[in-house]
Amino acid sequence: MQFRGFSKKTIEYLHNVRENNSKVWYEDHREDYKKYVRQPFEDLIEDLTPVMREIDPQIITQPSKCLSRIRRDSRYTKDKHLYRDSAWLVFHRPAEHMLEGPGFFAEIMREGARYGMGAFSYTPKEMASMRNYISENPDLFYAAASPVASSELLVLGETYKRMPSGLSERAKQLGLEKWFIMKNFYISSPILSHEAFFAPEIAEEIAEKYRVIAPFYRLLIEIAQYKAPDEPLPPKNTVDSFEW
Repeated sequence: MQFRGFSKKTIEYLHNVRENNSKVWYEDHREDYKKYVRQPFEDLIEDLTPVMREIDPQIITQPSKCLSRIRRDSRYTKDKHLYRDSAWLVFHRPAEHMLEGPGFFAEIMREGARYGMGAFSYTPKEMASMRNYISENPDLFYAAASPVASSELLVLGETYKRMPSGLSERAKQLGLEKWFIMKNFYISSPILSHEAFFAPEIAEEIAEKYRVIAPFYRLLIEIAQYKAPDEPLPPKNTVDSFEW
């Protein structure tokens, strides 16, 4: 085991980078970033690599391709801060962008820390494929999603205000409306205290929960190959967020 936990220095650094967001300050504290942020994340990635290869041999586990960059691309956003005050890892299959497709994550933010699996950038067409799969294969979907629903993990994201058409009676019987109405979604632990990530044992907890999510992740990979029907997309108006 390489991972020894994050520390108060990690949180102090992320707080200070928000308050002192300049190239001069970053260059003066570059070694702090390497020591207190990048190195613990790289160690965590190394410790989680065996379980990720067990879940999906195609998942990328190279730290340079899993770890978020400290430098932001602020050209197209209102937030012009040069450097991030949060850091995360994402395990995903090869893709043009890190957040394409389903991926496992662990993240430290200003308000706390969390881990889970997300489909952050799914397109309406990809979500239509999932709905089609739910309606035609409700028992298979239910079997993969049930371990998530019965765990302490949360399902978060946005929903349509009106239920899209096409939900089968069997899917209704299994209570799959909550998945069918999603616009996007991710599975996450509750927001944890920063201190929860200070203990080396958090790596074991994350690995355990990744295994719980694994059947659903594999189903999403299968659904990605599933052709969406040619049907009108649901209405654009959405609820801000949901949690169940």
